[in-house]
Order: sequence, then C-alpha cells, then structure tokens
Amino acid sequence: MGDVYLERMLSNANMNRAYVSAIFSLLESITLGSAPISTVFTNTFGCRRMTIIGSILGSIGFFLSRWYFSVYYYYLTIGIIGGIGCGLIYLPAIVSVGYYFEEKRSFAMGIAFCGSGLGTVAFPFVMPWLIDKFFLNDYKNGLLFESALILTCVLYGFTMIPLPIEPSEQRRLRLKARSEMTRQIINQKSNINTQNNQTNESMNQYDSLPFLMTSANNVPNEQRRLPEDRRHTTIPFQNTSCIDGNANNQNDRVWESRPYLSSPHRYSLVNRLTLYNSTLIIAGVAAIFAPYSGSHILPHLIYATFFGFFTGGYVGLTSIITVDLVGIDKLSNGMGIILLFQGVATAIGTPAAGAMRDAFEAHARPFLWPYFLFGSLVALSGAILFALPILRRRDQNQQAFYEPPLNTNDLSH
Repeated sequence: MGDVYLERMLSNANMNRAYVSAIFSLLESITLGSAPISTVFTNTFGCRRMTIIGSILGSIGFFLSRWYFSVYYYYLTIGIIGGIGCGLIYLPAIVSVGYYFEEKRSFAMGIAFCGSGLGTVAFPFVMPWLIDKFFLNDYKNGLLFESALILTCVLYGFTMIPLPIEPSEQRRLRLKARSEMTRQIINQKSNINTQNNQTNESMNQYDSLPFLMTSANNVPNEQRRLPEDRRHTTIPFQNTSCIDGNANNQNDRVWESRPYLSSPHRYSLVNRLTLYNSTLIIAGVAAIFAPYSGSHILPHLIYATFFGFFTGGYVGLTSIITVDLVGIDKLSNGMGIILLFQGVATAIGTPAAGAMRDAFEAHARPFLWPYFLFGSLVALSGAILFALPILRRRDQNQQAFYEPPLNTNDLSH
C-alpha cells in the first residue's frame, strides 16, 4: 500500500518521508498486533461475526480518510481504525481454514495465503492505473475505493458457517446445556411437588439409569426405552454430565488427532517443521545478500524470487505448525500470540531499518547493515526452531514421569 500512496501523500504533506511512511507501518503493526484481541473476540463470538465487524470497522477507517488530509489524522483513520478492522478480518480468515479442513489442511492453507501474494503483486499495478484513469489522479478517491473493497469482506464473512469445533460454538453448546438443565430442574421440582409417589420411586433408581449421550446436541439417546414415569428424572443428570463431558469429548477427539512426537504421526510434524525452518534460513540468507544486487535488474529479480518464494513457504506453514504444536482447538490462541510478536517486530523493525539506512547513507551500500541484521535474525530464528522437537520430547517425558498411574480398582468402587 505504501508503494501506491506514499509519493502521492508526500506531495501534499509538509513532512519528511519517515512521518508519512509511519502511516503504513502503523497499519501493518496494528493489524498484526491486535491479534490477541481478535483471538478473544473470535473465541467468544466466532469467525463469521468478527469478520463482518472487522470489515465494517476497516471500511469506516478508510472512508473517513477520504474527507480530510492530515498525517496525524491518517494515523488514526488508516493506522488505528483500519488496522484494528483488518486485524479482526485477518485472524478469523486464517483459523477458519484450519477449522474447515483436516486431511488437506496444508494444501488449503497454501491456497488461502496465495490470495495475499496475488493482491501484493496486482495492486501496485492496478491501483495507480485506476487513480490516474478513473479517480482524476486523486489518491483520496483511491482510499474510498479501498474502503469499498474492504467492505466486500462482509459477504465473505457470511460464508463462514460456524462449525462445532470452533471455541465459540462449544461455548454456545455449554451455555445451551446449562439453560436446558436449569429449565428441566425447575420442571422436575414442579413434578416432585405434585407427584411425590412417582418421585420417590425414581429416586431409588438413579444409579441404574442408562445415559447415552450425543456430544453435539446434549440430549439422551434412546430415552424412549425408559418408563414414562421416570423420563423426566433423566434430564438434570444428563445435562449435568453433558456440560463438562461434551467439552471433554470434543477435546479428546482433537487431542487424539494431534501429531505429537510420541504418536505414529510424529514424522509428519518433523518433516513440516524441518521444511518450515529451512524456508526461514534460506529467506534470511537471501536477505543478507540483497545489498550486493547492484544496479542491474536481474540480480534484484533473482533475490526477490528467492526471498518471496521461501517467505511464502514459512508464512503458509505457520498455521499448520501451530496446529501440530498446540492442536486445532488452540489454533486461534496460538496464532494470536504469533501475530502479536510479528506486529511488535514490524513496529520496531521498520523505523530501525530506516534509521540504520540514514546512519550509513554516506557508505557505498547504505542498506548493507539493515539487510544483514534483518537476514541474520530471520536465519537465526529458523535455526533455533530445530531444537523444538527435543524440547517437546523432554516435556512429554517429564509429564509421563510425574503423572500418577490410573488405578482401575479405585474406579470400579
């Protein structure tokens, strides 16, 4: 976005490049840094609602920026309001793909992240052409067009049908179960007051009632097999067991599908993690050599191809590795923490790189040290992650050592 609007905004502002470029740095930083807030709301209200709310909020931010020009005003409208809105869209868009796909999750995530790459390639060419041809060479009309594009995400939000695996849906089921339990208890008390004989008879039979549960709807199966005069007594106990048992059953299914190192699926995790770490290291090394591209276009194209290809690899694998490590039920929480640190790094790294570039402006390669530092940190992060399987195996061994053995004789009594 900075490639499209930076020069045009500079021509209208009486400030240097650092102040104006901070608009777009703030937008990206808040988009990523607001991920923990987006996580809380997504877990509570679901991907669909938060995508719709984020689309409306982000659209309002860009819409307001059309009618008044000030760099500080843009900090608020584009950077903060637009950033929070885009953050509420971004995280649900990632985690919803993980919820919808299980067997082909990696492939689905790759397709989803391709959209960002296509937009990054197309917009620097399309937007200037639209501004020059259709928007009277006024970038403010382009911001209005961006507002309309963001608003279209409302339509995509409506397509995110809630699934039972989503934390928001599990929370809704638990609340529904509690409500049903309370209502049935009230009905039971009324029946107890009017039918004492039937209640006393049923109280003697509590331990022998068969409760067959369905984890999705929280209702007893084959309840019709019970005598008519004892059916109402099954509901409170059924709902009491269902409140926690349904959530535990849901978590058990997810737990069994997690590819821990001790499971038969451990090699899939190791292979994906190795690929993820390798893409980080290669992208970092490519960034280190970027300042040596010179003035010819071909070396820059080679660098951009290498860096873009391997950067896309680890970006697409981030959510997949997160599912492998924490499970699908904690995907939104894990991605929220990861995006928060990315947002902090963006907020710090962008001005730091600019300051280093200004400090070494007199040198033949002023970007040498910023690229060297950036590339070295990226490669180092990939190398550090190779220790992750060892740490996970140690934690599992410690957990197995301290976990007390299950005494089946105690349970039988």
